[in-house]
Amino acid sequence: MKRILLLLAIGYVSFLQAEELRVRLYSQQKTDVVMVLPDSGGYTLVMDEGRIPLDPDKLVTISIKDDRIKIKAQGKEQFSRGIVRIEKNSPISSFRIRVDEDERIYDGTLEFRIQEGELFVINEVDLERYVGGVVESEAGHVRLPEFLKAQAVIARTYALKNLGKHREKNYDLNDEVDAQAFHSIAYSANNYLIWRAIYATKGEVLVDENEELIISAYHSNSGGQTMNSEDAWSSEVPYIRSTVDSFSVGMPHYDWEVALTKEEWLNYLISKLGPLDPEEDKSLWLIQQDVRISEITKFDRSLRLKDIRSHFKLPSSFFSVKDQGDHVILTGTGFGHGVGLSQEGAMKMSEQGFSYREILFYYYTQIKIVTP
Repeated sequence: MKRILLLLAIGYVSFLQAEELRVRLYSQQKTDVVMVLPDSGGYTLVMDEGRIPLDPDKLVTISIKDDRIKIKAQGKEQFSRGIVRIEKNSPISSFRIRVDEDERIYDGTLEFRIQEGELFVINEVDLERYVGGVVESEAGHVRLPEFLKAQAVIARTYALKNLGKHREKNYDLNDEVDAQAFHSIAYSANNYLIWRAIYATKGEVLVDENEELIISAYHSNSGGQTMNSEDAWSSEVPYIRSTVDSFSVGMPHYDWEVALTKEEWLNYLISKLGPLDPEEDKSLWLIQQDVRISEITKFDRSLRLKDIRSHFKLPSSFFSVKDQGDHVILTGTGFGHGVGLSQEGAMKMSEQGFSYREILFYYYTQIKIVTP
């Protein structure tokens, strides 16, 4: 059985040689010391000083010392003022990498450079391998084939839409949720389902009526209604329209509740809208949302609910407010910005027998699925 699974894995790898991305790893933290453990497939350390084959399962430590990159490998300590690379020797080369207590597994090639006073860690990885890692990081626990296919298509679309976004910093994408989570390759117990989903949707992306790649936004749970793009961002796009989303109702991240002191709540609103009379302006501070609204307004001043969400670190901007004496209770639904596809709603659709195409056409309007 193990040999069969290995042959299947190699078969999947054969089609996963596509466009290569440069993804910055550990992008949300200052990185000074990185430990790398070559795992399989073989790696070579490449510096200005030359090339050194690396033994598998022998630790390599990369750090900064006196504005130089310090490398400890193969029992030697070396320094470089240029770029240092740990290059793959085969398409299935993989490695373990650790920064502080955060250990991950990736494949492809690693590049290290000193930039902005810290160590930038960049993974050069094939597009489809990257998509597999995103699906793993976003939903590796899910065993729903049609949902995984939908997630693969939007992850691929996002990657190609944002290719070169950080070109001035020598990489394309970062690895965190402000882009897409990319915290490992697909290696969990469900990885074969992920690779099947990627194979089934190979190359497929979402485009608008002008054949342009769409902004394939997604979030955890819509709270029962998705948002128009302009209510969350500054621009309106025709393929991201607010829609009633019954599939997200009752899912794990559907509802929430937060208590704030009334003083804290009112002071924040006053700082944004000007003086408020607690009696005459009840409709402003006792917000009610049966359907989503984007802002509250007093005279010529307005406050977007997404800004309230950001300030108080709320799960979503879809909430109503109740007066509880010295406190207010914010009772809300949804998790995330509410734009585009609801992951938990898509999971429910998959459970109910909808195909990945039906899922994508439900959450995005006026789109096409194409293979360029």
